[in-house]
Amino acid sequence: MSLSSMVFFNNQAARATRSDAARRQGGDRYRVLIDTPWFFIGYKNTDWNYLRSLSQLKRFVEIEAVYRFDLRDILLFSLEYILNRLHVRPTRFFDLTRRKLSRKMLGRLKIDAVLNHSTPPLIEDRCVPMIWQYAILDPDMSESYGFSKSALESEAENFADLVSRADVVQLSTEAEASRHRQRFPSHSHRFCVASFFLPELRAIERADVFAKHGRDEFIEILFVGREGRRKGLDIVAEAISMLEPALLPRIKLTIVAENASKAQFNTVSCSIFPHLDHADVLEKMRLAHIYLMPSRFESFGLVFIEAMAAGCAVIAPNWEVQSEITNYGEAGYTVAPTPDSVRQALSELVQSRQKRLRMAIQGYDRFGERYAPEKVSRQYLAMVRTAMTLHRRDRQENSHATRTNKT
Repeated sequence: MSLSSMVFFNNQAARATRSDAARRQGGDRYRVLIDTPWFFIGYKNTDWNYLRSLSQLKRFVEIEAVYRFDLRDILLFSLEYILNRLHVRPTRFFDLTRRKLSRKMLGRLKIDAVLNHSTPPLIEDRCVPMIWQYAILDPDMSESYGFSKSALESEAENFADLVSRADVVQLSTEAEASRHRQRFPSHSHRFCVASFFLPELRAIERADVFAKHGRDEFIEILFVGREGRRKGLDIVAEAISMLEPALLPRIKLTIVAENASKAQFNTVSCSIFPHLDHADVLEKMRLAHIYLMPSRFESFGLVFIEAMAAGCAVIAPNWEVQSEITNYGEAGYTVAPTPDSVRQALSELVQSRQKRLRMAIQGYDRFGERYAPEKVSRQYLAMVRTAMTLHRRDRQENSHATRTNKT
């Protein structure tokens, strides 16, 4: 973020802190409607579960996440999900761009702002501010994964049509925000950074990071990725087959992925789990020295954050978002998702305790500085205040323009 942008958002948040207290509908807290269905047929969907977790913001900052039961929304979002899975174009009836949130409903729920993660609805009279959590993903990654330039351009055009509905567009990294500001300069003031909020995630003790990496007769390597090919499981298999033979007896590999086969990893000790509960995955991370997932396509990668908190040395793909998560190679290896690049990173980390520990500690510290729930919740608070300030300013400017036109 540029210095001028930082000053702008800091000033906006400061003004909101002083002036919005008297305007809050919910007393001491900002009441934010999380615009997601109360029930969703894709109940394992990461995005839906993440939005439900925002209810825990109130433990850290003065934000009250509000959820509403609306049968039409439950049907609408679930049917759209089914149609997308079947690659069927939604009909006009299921067009989410036509959804509306009424002033009456928002007033009844005492809503101060709306946060949406899919298609931003129309808010009657724009009576409250809208935060739209959406990003056009790294174009290099998307093209590499097979998306055509015409498809990416179509997405950008759709984004340009919808972005004016939002007072603030939430992005997860500064790199994304910078790219969006360059692509959409007339909306540059709308782009705000607030990372993913993981309310239950706690780092292990710092001393335990040192202790774990000191016990390295065997190097525990962990891969977690339900969609094995997209997450780069075949790349991992080929990379391990290319390692120096002397390193192989030291490696203990754990894979949590569907359709993984021990035959792919017959040169090392390997345990495979088609599925583990989240708590069990976190326990595996606390035991692992290296977390490895060279994804071909990754919108964010919450597992990298979790692995850093668990004191793992992380090997991640060098796409836009993951490069920022790992502080551009300081808090984890970022590699091209190719077997040779992964082999080189693995070889260095397996052989060098010093390098592995340095990566693990820097990743551990980066979690505490940027991604711990205490830090991310404050990003959300600043974002809500900025949305309210921008919304109020726009309404005042529109009101002034209307009066001028009448005279």
